[in-house]
Amino acid sequence: MDAIFRQASKVTVGIVPLVTAVPLSDNTYPCLVSVAPCRQGPSMTAPLSCPQCTLSNTYQDGANFVCADCGYEWPAAGDAASADAATVVRDSNGNLLADGDTVVVIKDLKVKGSSIPLKQGTVIKHIRLVDGDAEHIEGHSDKIKGLVLKTCFLRKA
Repeated sequence: MDAIFRQASKVTVGIVPLVTAVPLSDNTYPCLVSVAPCRQGPSMTAPLSCPQCTLSNTYQDGANFVCADCGYEWPAAGDAASADAATVVRDSNGNLLADGDTVVVIKDLKVKGSSIPLKQGTVIKHIRLVDGDAEHIEGHSDKIKGLVLKTCFLRKA
């Protein structure tokens, strides 16, 4: 095998050095190319399995772990229940808001990135509270998806 391959040069791509093959005397190339094993990067922890579907295709997104297969999210830290209890989200009238509530916009709002304004009286259904932020909620209207709204412009429906 050493007679077939001669080391021409080492080419570095990222951190993986490749050894290229040189043409043989009859201007043909050998079939195989030797590749050196790559080094391990920074220490990687073993992936956690999803508590809902028990698959290990998970990743960390901010303070949560997310399962790429089923979409389930769970907190990375064990104190998520106490953090949720500490954050109280209220609308413009002082009513408590919770995940899944329906709210109404109390004044016309310009929406960044859209030519359609959010009119007074627009209903936002199935809101989601932003973790650790008592002033913002996420939701969808009929015309505009993916809205992040300040609670001072909303009232509970």
